[in-house]
Amino acid sequence: MDRGRGVIGGANQLLDALPADEYQRLLPRLRAVFVEIKTVLFEAGAPIAQVDFPRNCVVSLVTPLQDGAVVEVATVGNEGIVGVPLLRGGALTFRAVCSVAGWCDRMDAPTFLSEVERAGPLRDLIDDYLQALFGQISQAAACNRLHSNEERLSRWLLMSQDR
Repeated sequence: MDRGRGVIGGANQLLDALPADEYQRLLPRLRAVFVEIKTVLFEAGAPIAQVDFPRNCVVSLVTPLQDGAVVEVATVGNEGIVGVPLLRGGALTFRAVCSVAGWCDRMDAPTFLSEVERAGPLRDLIDDYLQALFGQISQAAACNRLHSNEERLSRWLLMSQDR
């Protein structure tokens, strides 16, 4: 079910996969936010303040290196969620940066954690998504190690087009 929001369009596939009553219950806890390219959604090691459900933006998860360089470990588009804190006040070891500007639905982290702790459709979807995301991160690590710049760029362009 496409619950796109017209002018501020697009829809998030995780939210769309929720039963209609669950989606309606969560809707007041979400707010639409436009994210500009290069916006940092969170820094590595910093507490996660909110989670974002991209609609038509794409977010790169990058690992900062000591020399200032960064390595992309995953991309998240309308199929996923950005900023899943594993514990209250938890932090992640990568940075989230918007690579394609667009809209997302945002929920503050404490509310998100409370919703996930309830058990139910949202929790099940998040669990399944996190498994898929870790698979994507593993694939990116192999790709970054074994493939040429041209091959990695091709992969990124195809993944961005999918989103």
